[in-house]
Amino acid sequence: MNPAVTPFKRLVTALMISNTGIYIALIPPMALLITLKLQAIAPQNVAGAMATVLSIGAIVAMIANPVAGAISDRTRLKFGRRRTWILIGSILGGASVLGIGFSNQVWQVVLTWSCAQMFFNFVLSANNALVADQVEVTRRGSISGILGSITSVAAIIGITLANALGQSQVLKWVVLAIIPVVFAIIAVSLIRDSGSTVSRESKKEKFSFSKIIPSPRKYPAFAYTWLARFLVLFVGATGSFGTLFLSQRFHFSAAELGGKVALLTAIGTIITFLFSIIGGFLSDYLKRQKPFVIGAGILIGLALILQGFTSNFTIYLILAVISAIGSGIFYAVDMALLTRVLPNPEDAAKDLGILNIANALPQTIVPAIMPFLLGLGGYELAFSVIGILSILGAIAVLKVPEMSSEKKGSSDLNDQTLEFI
Repeated sequence: MNPAVTPFKRLVTALMISNTGIYIALIPPMALLITLKLQAIAPQNVAGAMATVLSIGAIVAMIANPVAGAISDRTRLKFGRRRTWILIGSILGGASVLGIGFSNQVWQVVLTWSCAQMFFNFVLSANNALVADQVEVTRRGSISGILGSITSVAAIIGITLANALGQSQVLKWVVLAIIPVVFAIIAVSLIRDSGSTVSRESKKEKFSFSKIIPSPRKYPAFAYTWLARFLVLFVGATGSFGTLFLSQRFHFSAAELGGKVALLTAIGTIITFLFSIIGGFLSDYLKRQKPFVIGAGILIGLALILQGFTSNFTIYLILAVISAIGSGIFYAVDMALLTRVLPNPEDAAKDLGILNIANALPQTIVPAIMPFLLGLGGYELAFSVIGILSILGAIAVLKVPEMSSEKKGSSDLNDQTLEFI
């Protein structure tokens, strides 16, 4: 394990700063700026170009996270195995964002956006691993709740900043490129870290493709936690169909639709932010994780199922609030649970990267299956199927030991007889 430990409050501050910088650089391009760039360079096929850019970027991010984690785990530099990649990833990611601003061909946008996703995933992988490296199990819910809320805050800051910078598109890209670099410099100045303690012989022996993914049979707690996150996050992946649902189910005009989407987004962001922090702190206080993750997964699934059957917007809004409560709690406490069931502390970043694949896969699968489900039985069937998957994901957490087992160590935790609630 890394012998250098950062004081808790200082580490929280550093990770908040680093994550905020990354998401400020990532979210405005996805939400707005890449669309504007493609409208300028490929106005005849904006939708197709946008799909190409984002889908390739998502695939690169999914692959990059565990690979970046494995590299970070084995970095021996005195500057630190996590600090090194927080700084390098932010610099190269910022340069990639700047490259998007100066691109004048679609392939250039694809290349630079994919590079941004790849390099920023080095940073996110290192940030997540620092929680596993340096935070005791009984405080991980709190820090995960705080960090989980950063995405929403950074999205608001980033989009507001992009709009405030006026009409100069190049200026927007320059500012978004600088922010993660500046924030990374501040973050690494606060973090204590050291190089990998894995021996060179061990590195050569262990780093092979066949050993990148931990054995589900040997590490069942890790496997069940991965499965739970994968199934629950199917619900989140339906978000891209939310606007279409509102239009088709409630027949809102274009003007009304914009207002309703803005209302749902604002309420959802605030509720998720609050309950992410509340859920994380309550989990640490009660020293329980499973009831929060299971309850949140069931809540999210039931809310989506009921949304598929409602024809009243007020009821839909109430269900969206319930779903946001569940999402906030789930994202906070599930992250704390993930860091507790890692098979090997020395492979923390790599294994967290594998767990992050569970975030990305539903974003690819849901758009592919939704047209089939909608054609077969409308939103009632589509939302019911995906809601049931979320509930099944929550049930999978029953197979994961509770916090009381953490003293036995990560490997024992995965191998031991499974403890239920």
